[in-house]
Amino acid sequence: MSKRPDLILVDLEAIDVSAAWIARETRTHVPGGRLVALSHHDDAASVRRTLAAGFDRHVSKGAELDHLIPILLEDHVIRH
Repeated sequence: MSKRPDLILVDLEAIDVSAAWIARETRTHVPGGRLVALSHHDDAASVRRTLAAGFDRHVSKGAELDHLIPILLEDHVIRH
């Protein structure tokens, strides 16, 4: 039995491909997985672009760990 991740955390600056490509490929290979983007860009336009590309959430790399953990847990809890 193959296990699929419930949550995929993607550092958008770690690789040189578009957020849309990442979302499309992830949705193809991990259907139902929750996509959370991590980015230095936290302005409203960047968040809109990330969500429009197919991500479920956009989190700033500047966010405190206290902010990130509940988002990751919330996404995990929603799936169960």
